[in-house]
Amino acid sequence: ATVAQFAERFAENPKFKANIGALREVKVLCKIVANAEDEFIRAVTVSTNRQNPVHPANLRANDLVQLQIADWLRENGFLYERQENSAAWQDPDELAEQGITADRVIQMKRLGETFAVTDGKLERARNMNQLFDSDQQYVETFHEGRTTEEFGKVVLCYKCRTYCHNTLARELAVGRAAFVDRAKLLLWALVCQGLLNQTDLPGLVDEFGGDLRMPEGFRERLLKIARRQVKPTLLWLVQQREFSESYKEERYDFLRGDKAFNHSIGHALREYGWRQTRLGRPSKSVGK
Repeated sequence: ATVAQFAERFAENPKFKANIGALREVKVLCKIVANAEDEFIRAVTVSTNRQNPVHPANLRANDLVQLQIADWLRENGFLYERQENSAAWQDPDELAEQGITADRVIQMKRLGETFAVTDGKLERARNMNQLFDSDQQYVETFHEGRTTEEFGKVVLCYKCRTYCHNTLARELAVGRAAFVDRAKLLLWALVCQGLLNQTDLPGLVDEFGGDLRMPEGFRERLLKIARRQVKPTLLWLVQQREFSESYKEERYDFLRGDKAFNHSIGHALREYGWRQTRLGRPSKSVGK
């Protein structure tokens, strides 16, 4: 909450009234710069953040692309939580009037993870601070093309994260607990690709792409993909010369890298006919 909101909320509080003089004595030095270029504004923001650390994601919360994504989500009946716990600040009655409930709130950082894993960028997904801090990684992850994707596909990939990290990870443990921990992002990425390659994807979108609930039918489909395609792919991966020694020595960090995903999706293409599917296409200028 802002100082003004705090003052309004506690205006009639006796302790606040008794100490209002102290608040009025507080002075904040401000500098106003007119007609500044975007690059200059960003440089000042970053420099200021080094003195008063703020999570990099919060510095991006009001970017134009984030506002566009927020509008896109709202058009589809979802609230976009661009700042941590900001949904708690919203008027629940107003949200209810818009049909927005707890299972229709999407968080910016997790959405970024979702875009990254479907792009096959596991190394970015496991270091979100760096992603939001890096202009190149950020622009390649949150580009305007994301909002051209069918919304329900994004929801399917977004909401299966926790189920993949917990239930499915245990199901595909391959007998080693440490393996599970390192393979969570790869597992999520491959399950997303499995979903996006289902022949009945339009039906899955219609049935399960409208909210963040995890009904039994959706969980059963995820488990089926994990058992029939993802687990055999992981077992194939750890037998490859490039990774087999690390696997035998129980050094599993390779599972968290982009290379592991690229090898896995290549195998899935050959064995199951999967094609890597990204969520939305970037403009030609992105990544240059």
